Amino acid sequence: MMSRRGAGNCAGVPAAQLDVLLDRKSTAVQLCADCPLQYSCIATLVLSHDRNSCMGGLNREERVLLQRRILQALRKAQLTHRDVVQYLQEHPEAIAQARSAYRRYKRRERNSRRRREYTREYMRGVRTITSMAQTTPSIILHY
Repeated sequence: MMSRRGAGNCAGVPAAQLDVLLDRKSTAVQLCADCPLQYSCIATLVLSHDRNSCMGGLNREERVLLQRRILQALRKAQLTHRDVVQYLQEHPEAIAQARSAYRRYKRRERNSRRRREYTREYMRGVRTITSMAQTTPSIILHY
């Protein structure tokens, strides 16, 4: 996909269409799933910190999680292209684990947001009931 695009699954796709395809996660995953250069693409993107695309079948956040996992496993301060490719060849499950870790993170974030919204709505209701309770006695006294 990157410099060796001629041998990958994306070889016949024009560059303009490829950018559109790779911006959609589902198409990028399908396109890159059985590509012979997937590990090489992921290694290039992990090391380049590219923010925009979903090349290699991973989005930016998933690549960051994968990079952290590789750094921890290899106990190195700096990674090389060869290190990343070799790690992915030895641990092909690491890609799926990065995806699932990202999905768990997004799920927790979404649930946390829902809890905050629920609490905010609940507290708004409590304040309304409290303010009604404070005004009710004065209304009763005036009658």
